[in-house]
Amino acid sequence: GFQNVTNKRRHFSKSTATEAQYRRIIDALRRRAHTSYELMTIAGVYHPPSRIFELKAKGFIIDKTSVTVVDRDGYSHAGVALYSLVSEPENADALIGGAA
Repeated sequence: GFQNVTNKRRHFSKSTATEAQYRRIIDALRRRAHTSYELMTIAGVYHPPSRIFELKAKGFIIDKTSVTVVDRDGYSHAGVALYSLVSEPENADALIGGAA
């Protein structure tokens, strides 16, 4: 069943709050480039392109390259987005809801 989280911290690691998703995406992209699928699985973001679009509007420079990936079952998927963080606005941490 579902767990009542109203009394818990809003931005805990499994939070689906927008700012928490921004933080997890940027933390991941600071380490290396990630595909949209990776951001879904490791950052818990249901639709990474929407959050990337919003981060770009906040001043983050994020490049997108289309790549072909092979999933764990051996199926090839062409045109998968690979996102790379190029640069960040000076006040990046404040824009994504807290300090790094």
